[in-house]
Amino acid sequence: MFEIKVELEQDHQQLGEVVVVADAKKNTENAIITQQRTSLVMQTGASAQQITKTQDKDASEVIRRVPGISMIEEKFVMVRRFSQRYNNVWIYNSAVPSSEADARAFSFDIIPSSQLDNMLVVKSPALEYPVDFSGGFILVNTKDVPSSNLFTISVGTSLNDQTHLKKILYNKGSGTDFLGFDNGFCSLKGGINAVLSPMNNGYDLLNNGLNND
Repeated sequence: MFEIKVELEQDHQQLGEVVVVADAKKNTENAIITQQRTSLVMQTGASAQQITKTQDKDASEVIRRVPGISMIEEKFVMVRRFSQRYNNVWIYNSAVPSSEADARAFSFDIIPSSQLDNMLVVKSPALEYPVDFSGGFILVNTKDVPSSNLFTISVGTSLNDQTHLKKILYNKGSGTDFLGFDNGFCSLKGGINAVLSPMNNGYDLLNNGLNND
């Protein structure tokens, strides 16, 4: 049996400075809440994560869920009861021109909700935002161009646990309902019609009225 003795020499190395660079996610519910909490201005918004939970098809349906927002003609935004002309809209850090020829207004129904990353509505002035608004400054951020080809598909469903898979009472109807006539299937049995008849003495008195005799 052979023995091999190996002596290890002590050595140490120091790792240099490591810088980790990453982009913060801004399309989640927590990101919007954190931005609202840490911001020095009053602002609200909606994220792509919130949009996926709804059936909104365009930006006008998304932004109407933001508190303090009302819609005009289902496409123009009214912030704090200020009409669309008093709002300023930017898309991806760039001002957008008016979508209407005769008014300062932007139509939000032209942006599909699938292209939105997040939407912010600033309601108070600040140095980092333009000041040419009285109602609100609306910042629309679209999704970045993917670095590689991709294909996404989403499927959603819902269930009402108060009605689904439970017994309910309903009227079966009769075979002649499609003609607008009933063959007697829905009539009350056992003389109930006479009991529930509204023609009683009190009804006759009120219907005929009172005279001076």
